[in-house]
Amino acid sequence: MGEKTASPAMRFLVLALVLFAADASAQILRPATPIALPSSDDDEPEMVWRYRPSGGTALPVSGRTSSRVLSGTAWNGLNGGPIYAIEMGERNDRPCYLKVFYTRQNAQYRESEEFEICAGNGPTSSSRRRIGAATPAPGTSRVPALRGLQVCSNDRNGSNYRVKGLRVRMGRSHETGSGSVSNNPSGNDDFARSNCRDWEQLRMCPAGQVIVALDVHYSLGGGQGAITGLAPRCAGPVEEEIESPECGPGHC
Repeated sequence: MGEKTASPAMRFLVLALVLFAADASAQILRPATPIALPSSDDDEPEMVWRYRPSGGTALPVSGRTSSRVLSGTAWNGLNGGPIYAIEMGERNDRPCYLKVFYTRQNAQYRESEEFEICAGNGPTSSSRRRIGAATPAPGTSRVPALRGLQVCSNDRNGSNYRVKGLRVRMGRSHETGSGSVSNNPSGNDDFARSNCRDWEQLRMCPAGQVIVALDVHYSLGGGQGAITGLAPRCAGPVEEEIESPECGPGHC
């Protein structure tokens, strides 16, 4: 099964990656599906898994920082979750497309978010590269998750600096028991384009945390952008009680 896609009528932007852009050319598509909790005839509280950024870690950028940044934040509500795969694409030799895949609540919800600065044309199909884990089955308790990442650059100066490759370090988020995180080095993955020349800093989440959001650094010129770096945001799984099935963005 693929990711669940929200109805266009949905207006609850409760995302594992919530991005706010200053440029109109930066586009975010497909809001996440608000979580629906099972109904109950009694007043027993429901148990849910949350990834709270307030208790997590914001890592430095791998690559080059920019004055243009899309800040990714996991909601404090029910709708954040671990990122398990990333896809990147290009147009005119510029890395202008990023897609993240993430899960929520034992992979009952499989979501994806897209970031595009390709002047509205999207990436070429031949340039798209996806790395990470396959889409997990619903009900998975050991959810695949990124624990670290490292970009490769073309090692150019100024506005010609661009991301040309990506490595990910994989782990698992155990949404069971008291919650924990383990490494899965056999799942590590990468891609490199022909002009990948310099592997930049490896950014790893601390023990007990996985990547739940990304800050995307990019340059912009002539209406088309280029990604220059990625900064992960990490958090760990925490099981909590809620007393009402009526949950909105950032609150229950």
